[in-house]
Amino acid sequence: MTTENHLEYNIINVIRHAAAILVIFSHSFVLYRLDGMDPLHYRIQYFDISEIAVFVFFALSGRLIFRSCENSSSSFIFLKKRLVRIFPALFVCVLITVFSSSLFISSGETLGNYLLDKTTISYFLNVFFVGGYSLPNVFNENPYPSVANGSLWTLRYELIMYFLTPLVVLSKNKKTASLFMVSIFFAYWCFLFNHEKTFMQNLSKLGFVYFLSLFICELNVKIKSIHIFFSVFIMLAFAALNMHFAVKVFLAINVALFFQWLYTTVFMTNWIMSKKISFDISYGLYIYAFFVQQLVILLLKPHSAYTVFFISLIITVFLASMSWFFVEKPALRFK
Repeated sequence: MTTENHLEYNIINVIRHAAAILVIFSHSFVLYRLDGMDPLHYRIQYFDISEIAVFVFFALSGRLIFRSCENSSSSFIFLKKRLVRIFPALFVCVLITVFSSSLFISSGETLGNYLLDKTTISYFLNVFFVGGYSLPNVFNENPYPSVANGSLWTLRYELIMYFLTPLVVLSKNKKTASLFMVSIFFAYWCFLFNHEKTFMQNLSKLGFVYFLSLFICELNVKIKSIHIFFSVFIMLAFAALNMHFAVKVFLAINVALFFQWLYTTVFMTNWIMSKKISFDISYGLYIYAFFVQQLVILLLKPHSAYTVFFISLIITVFLASMSWFFVEKPALRFK
């Protein structure tokens, strides 16, 4: 991650870890009880904490990945750096989850049949950012049945953003190109919006957040001017569909604006040159937590979603730390 100073790096690192922990917290309620809602979702209905956290991840990426692409000598080098950052840990995570899950398959099933099952093969394909999230005959009795690692769903969309970002960086007018991306993704999201989560709807929603953050970074104007400009998206949302959609658009816009505010009021002040945080386990927290939570529910039968959260968090922090020190950090040498 390329940033102006240690303060900026550290704040972004803290936010990224906080977002990963919020995903774990929100998922604890859904996984503990299929119709469960985290406290925010219970009160507001329109969105949950995990959705805000995912928006935060993509808003951060919009700014930082764009900067990484600009600082790379070529698009190939840029894509290589991004894959080196996310692929090794994902590969190890998929292997660990597959083989550890094999310990809990039914006694009548062999390891060979389990590994060759089409569901397992589909799950293996997540190392290529495709495939399913379930494993056969492991979590069938859980409240959220079958799914072993649902959090992997966002990684394919993140990868798509990596391939689209050079199109903006290489364009003659980056502001116009980024605004075009924002408008296209917004139009698709508006047209496709419903309560069913499809590939294109997810791509449109996350692409809107990603390129909106990128666009705000490039626009480099005052927050008030950005609010006035993007109020048109809120009006279009109201006119096109309904309150549910408008609230989500409003949330997406303000998550992106939050980082612009943070950048202009904190990062640029240079009032602290603190020591740089030397670790980043947020990615490991994200890719391991869902699986750990399912295992905690399967094995411990906890009495509340909060118990699921605290136990899962402790275990996931350990796994994420191992992933950072033994997989991710060594892999970074190849960037």
